[in-house]
Amino acid sequence: MYTAKFGNEFHHVLIELQEYETPPFKTSDDIEWINALVEIRVPGFLGQLNPNLDIPTMKSFIQELRHLNNTLVGQAQLNPIEDQIALTLKAETGGHIHVTGKALSSDRNNKLLFDFEIDQTFLTAPMAELEAFLREFPI
Repeated sequence: MYTAKFGNEFHHVLIELQEYETPPFKTSDDIEWINALVEIRVPGFLGQLNPNLDIPTMKSFIQELRHLNNTLVGQAQLNPIEDQIALTLKAETGGHIHVTGKALSSDRNNKLLFDFEIDQTFLTAPMAELEAFLREFPI
């Protein structure tokens, strides 16, 4: 299990990658998935959801995040096929990272939009966790 927490105790997005799923009769066209727990905490709201994240999207997000972490330029986006969660981390001036996103309930009837800033130092620990995940599922 790998846990990436972007933020602090007052406002954060926490992504816990839990269980890897392989389709029972896998073909080369099948997408691989990982079950996740996502927690979003912003002033006034605390939400949790259990999206299925596709491995290709996770790999792309980790590559973008690596670039963002190393250069503090650009952005990293997590936009899985099953759009229950969307997350963007964008570099701003002065080492600030602007975090925006949305979360949908499993029945798609409720939506949480969130927006906060973190310092660049909050990228190091989650990046290490996601890099460890990527070593398990290399590109």
